[in-house]
Amino acid sequence: MESNARHQRRDMRDVHYHLPHPARDTPQPLPGPHFLVPFPENKRFVGREGILRRLKDSLFDDEHLCSTAVVGLGGVGKTQVALQIAYRARTLPSWSVFWLPALSKAAFDQACTEVVERLRIPTSGTEEAKQVVKAYLESNASGRWLLVVDNAQGCRQINQIRLGPKSDLN
Repeated sequence: MESNARHQRRDMRDVHYHLPHPARDTPQPLPGPHFLVPFPENKRFVGREGILRRLKDSLFDDEHLCSTAVVGLGGVGKTQVALQIAYRARTLPSWSVFWLPALSKAAFDQACTEVVERLRIPTSGTEEAKQVVKAYLESNASGRWLLVVDNAQGCRQINQIRLGPKSDLN
């Protein structure tokens, strides 16, 4: 009987040594929804219901992907309108909201880096943060989202940071 027990222990040891290594978990981004907006909600915001309704109808259509630009002279309230839309999107089930300031290339790049860090999006370490954000937003892992690019100056800058299917984020 003692011999049989030794045999079983040896067999167990053999089984242990022949088990495959446990699969390493591939790092995954934090599950959403996410709300990365650097400003508090403006509780004193009034008016602009027409533009807010049009933006809501176009941006939150369940069947279509939409890019929309809010343009106008400085100081007319474009950022405040975008902020209201961001906070309205926050109330939608499973929608994430990302706010990227584009006052400069450096500000935009820094905001992308913050998104990568806050969501813990895995990277190879060699890609630019904006490429990582672009790939994440184009993946199924991102779910439904609203991206606000605030203070983009001119069509050229907007085209350089456009996201979505077949986009060019250079």
